Amino acid sequence: MRRRTTLPALTLHRPWPGIIVHGATLLDGSTRRVIKRVENRTWAPPAWMRDRTFALHAGKAWACRGGASTTLRIFREVERLEVGAPDRHPTGIVATARVWGVIVDTERGPEGWSYNGSDFTPSRPPRRLPQVDTNRLIDRFYEGPVAWLLAEVRPLRRAIPCRGRQGVWWLPADVDAEVRREVRGVGAL
Repeated sequence: MRRRTTLPALTLHRPWPGIIVHGATLLDGSTRRVIKRVENRTWAPPAWMRDRTFALHAGKAWACRGGASTTLRIFREVERLEVGAPDRHPTGIVATARVWGVIVDTERGPEGWSYNGSDFTPSRPPRRLPQVDTNRLIDRFYEGPVAWLLAEVRPLRRAIPCRGRQGVWWLPADVDAEVRREVRGVGAL
């Protein structure tokens, strides 16, 4: 089998990519910013994705039925998060990130989240942890049954148009080249 030379990609419903890239403001009177560093799935990432950079794709769909206005209202009223106006959530490739570990079928214990080493254990931790306590991030954004732990999120200066797909997919060569040019100044892929 020929080795793939383009970046793998993962599509998320909006506004999740924006919360991973830019964060959201808590509506609890504190105006603290929280950044999502877990991506919830029903399946673990393939083993070959360990420590591999991938492209983060913001899909056309919104997280809730009813589109942008319904999703943003629910985020404000139920999640108590201000995520910004719909124009802050473009579609296309918006960032690159690395999967540094995963939480699989965890059970909440007195010490917090534990890792299940049978499927995919944490590899090297991120070079720079998010500013907010990682356990609080996982508590707020973990829905399970599987959470991909993200590190080294590198936002692109602009969203690169690209059609998304389900599951892990490979960027077309022209989009891959454009993504690599965009992040070259931030660090090598």
